[in-house]
Amino acid sequence: MSLEVFRYVLLVLLVGSGSLAFSRKRVGSAVFASIAVALFFFLSSEAFAVIGTILFLLVLGTPLFVTIGALTFCCFYFLASEYQAFTDYELIIEKIFGLTDKNVLLAIPFFVVAGSVMTAGGIARRVVDFADALIGWLPGGLAAAAVLSCMFFAAISGSSPVTVIAIGTIMMPALVKHGYGEKFSLGLVTSAGSLGILIPPSIPMIIYAIMVSGIMSVNVADLFIAGLLPGLLIGGLLIGYSVYHGVTRPDFSWSSLKAPSLALIGKRFLDGFWALLLPVIVLGGIYPIFGPVGIFTPTEAAAVAVVYAFIIELFVHRELPLKKIPPLLWESAVLMGSLLGILIMSFALNHFLVDQQIPDKAVQWMTSLDLDRITFLILLNVFLLLIGCLMDIVSAILIVAPLVAPIAAGFGIDPLHLGIIFVVNLEIGYLTPPIGLNLFVSSSLFRKPIGFVMKSVLAFTLLMLCGLMLITWFEPISGGLPRYLAGRPFLGEEKPAVVAEEEEEEEEEDDTPAGVQSIQDLMKNAGTTVDGDADDEDDDEGGDVKSIQDLMKAAGTTADEEDEDDEDAGSGEVKSIQDLMKAAGTTADDVQTDTSTE
Repeated sequence: MSLEVFRYVLLVLLVGSGSLAFSRKRVGSAVFASIAVALFFFLSSEAFAVIGTILFLLVLGTPLFVTIGALTFCCFYFLASEYQAFTDYELIIEKIFGLTDKNVLLAIPFFVVAGSVMTAGGIARRVVDFADALIGWLPGGLAAAAVLSCMFFAAISGSSPVTVIAIGTIMMPALVKHGYGEKFSLGLVTSAGSLGILIPPSIPMIIYAIMVSGIMSVNVADLFIAGLLPGLLIGGLLIGYSVYHGVTRPDFSWSSLKAPSLALIGKRFLDGFWALLLPVIVLGGIYPIFGPVGIFTPTEAAAVAVVYAFIIELFVHRELPLKKIPPLLWESAVLMGSLLGILIMSFALNHFLVDQQIPDKAVQWMTSLDLDRITFLILLNVFLLLIGCLMDIVSAILIVAPLVAPIAAGFGIDPLHLGIIFVVNLEIGYLTPPIGLNLFVSSSLFRKPIGFVMKSVLAFTLLMLCGLMLITWFEPISGGLPRYLAGRPFLGEEKPAVVAEEEEEEEEEDDTPAGVQSIQDLMKNAGTTVDGDADDEDDDEGGDVKSIQDLMKAAGTTADEEDEDDEDAGSGEVKSIQDLMKAAGTTADDVQTDTSTE
């Protein structure tokens, strides 16, 4: 099908799908049809084919991986002239297959299963009881305990929606029962639940490290540690606001406050000890906390978390019946399958962007604006906040991170700092319409209108924006702790380690074994240089100058004999150039190295 025919077919499909989607609202159908017609006439054929396809699939409500896959195919087919035949897509398949070489990818399904197992048991109740005993005696203590519970549970589940469900179902009724306003209580548990992706272990952090690995050097373990202080900062702001709200309540009285009970804290701590120990095991095993070196990698830590979760729930707490395990694993497999589908399609789309040099063009455009670092970070935050309103966090990282990473590297921004900025911005996206996932989770869970939920989180969203500004402005909040644990200054920001082709070539050259001579050194030893050989070709002088051919003759062979050697490998006395170089202590690989040097 030609491009022009496809445009007309797509226009008909857009108008028809819009009529079906807005069948009960004629105004909406008319507006959508008008937008489709405007795009048809004002966009180029290629642009309309790409954007129109996305709109059509969105109206149909297709899964995200289908939408991204169709977008990728349209980009390659309509915008890249070298990808017109199906055989041209073999390289993309090879790139996707290369994902299997990324061991850290295995950590995602392990953490998904571990979070599901811990959520299915009685972990949430134990965490809430301990948090309430620890800070529940403060003004607004129950609200502060709700935030602290979300922080603890986030370190166990690694998921924001799961945290909202597990903690919210316990704390929301309790807050309302103790006289807290319904709007405040709903906004608190919805907002505090978003900490699940910032406090490690975090699946979005793993995905970010994978997507920028070809541009920046990012260690998942360092990224986990980098999320601790920002998570504590934003959690602290929410706890501080909860205390302020408790003090300003009409029924508050300082005389009514009770001193904390150490006996109760100890009892609740022992009750929830095994649950609270999970993040300690994961982070402590990755980083050299329990010894001079880490015990296991992030991927191994995820596997340990799964085994630990099963042991605790089956044999210690005994709150997870065996009959619940198969459905639990099935749900985890479905979730993981959807994540992998999105990851694969986004990886292919990222290959298109790199193939068409779009990140390089974006870097050139940004540098042409003469922006300083602070201005770039401000624009980046605004851009990511908008992205967070329109896309879920996984899709945003998969698509946007490879574009932004080289630009940030050009401004000397540490990749850990950039990763935390990404996560915090998109964490706020959980609370902003129209794609704010936590908004819809709370709306359906507590049976409240979506508009009411949006109003309830407004004050907390502003607090999180304040935390974002602090994290962006003061880099050590995110990058200081990994540096300190690595024995470097807490406040000494480092330039990003950019993965470039030139550096890779230098590393390959450095891998040359000691004592091996290149062809140029070999010719020098024979009384000549490559430059002398070039001069010999220009003038017929060259008393002591020897070419490669002369050099081979001196070793008992000629270039012609080498051709014969290729045809008849059985000639024992004929030496090829490779044999000659081996005799001098080198290999043919050095010839390529020397040629590239010239």
